Amino acid sequence: MHLQRCVGETYYLEHQDDIDALATELDRVPRVALDTEADSLHHYREKVCLIQLSFGGRHVVVDPLGGADLSRLLNTLSTRLLVLHGADYDLRLLKRCYGFVAHEIFDTMLAAQLLGYDQLGLSSVVERTCGVVLSKHGQKADWSRRPLPQTLIEYATNDTRHLLCVADQLGQELERKGRLEWHREACRRLVSAAARCTNGNQRNGDWKIKGWHTLPPGRAHAILFELWTWREHEAQVADLPPFKIMRNEILIELARWTHDHGLIEPFPNLPRNIRGPRLERLQHALAKGYHAPSSLWPRLPAPTKGTKRVLPRNRISALRAVRDQRAQQLGIEAAVLCPNALLYALAEKPPASREELIERGELSQWQIEALGEEFILVLRTMSCAKEGSAT
Repeated sequence: MHLQRCVGETYYLEHQDDIDALATELDRVPRVALDTEADSLHHYREKVCLIQLSFGGRHVVVDPLGGADLSRLLNTLSTRLLVLHGADYDLRLLKRCYGFVAHEIFDTMLAAQLLGYDQLGLSSVVERTCGVVLSKHGQKADWSRRPLPQTLIEYATNDTRHLLCVADQLGQELERKGRLEWHREACRRLVSAAARCTNGNQRNGDWKIKGWHTLPPGRAHAILFELWTWREHEAQVADLPPFKIMRNEILIELARWTHDHGLIEPFPNLPRNIRGPRLERLQHALAKGYHAPSSLWPRLPAPTKGTKRVLPRNRISALRAVRDQRAQQLGIEAAVLCPNALLYALAEKPPASREELIERGELSQWQIEALGEEFILVLRTMSCAKEGSAT
């Protein structure tokens, strides 16, 4: 294989023949450490800027921005066992940008969670398992800039350099504790969830940003919708992430101010980048939302009469107590063992048996093994107690 550029121990590939030769080489490799770098902190449309791979003592950084076709490489990677740290983001990014779906993964962050590690960052896990201290330089770099300096290429390489060692150590620890199958099942679920991620790089158009529900419904929501639309346009034109145009909390504050005071200037707390034509377009958006007829206000689903959700707090508390005690016994975080959202679902619709719990599919098999019988018992006991008090 003709390697275009060597940076320290890392091979940097950007040309088609080199990347295709890498794919051929990976056909003979059973597992590959994988990571990606993207530019979501610097550009409107997030894209893959680097793909880092480590295998058999080799370290390779692939540059997707040079125009090479990555299909052969990605097809090969989709048949390998991939070792990643915090795989969800990377798998979803590769699915959105390339339609990539992994076959099998080993997520080292997930393994650390199931082992009860208190520090889950890559640096901490590498230091704990392999005794290596990693540099944190470059975490907020713009990975789309070219050429990349040697320091950033070395930083990117460190994200995969030790992952196979980490996976070996964590895999042995999982096996000793009888949790290796827990991890395998959790990884399979993660792969399936990432595979359902929508292709493409389009935004979902959801104007209901954090805090929208604190605004009075009607006109204020119309103003917020126009502000959100304005920000998306400005971000796209400037090729910046929307938060660098205006943060969500300022959008909410501005919508509330305009709803309460009308189109009175000066508006409070506008960022310094809002001036000139951009300020004029903001004023137009505020006026459009403020004067929008009620027929054009965003419509929220009307609550159905008599269907107000009432949380069964006694059952939730009982399930939480069981969960927390079991998590303490296992030495892992309670939310890792069973998130609160699953407790709520089980409390609202209590399963009558282990078989029903399995059929519903809300809990993984390993979670059912760890908690299922106790959950069923406490729910059944509470149901019997309620029936007894009713008679």
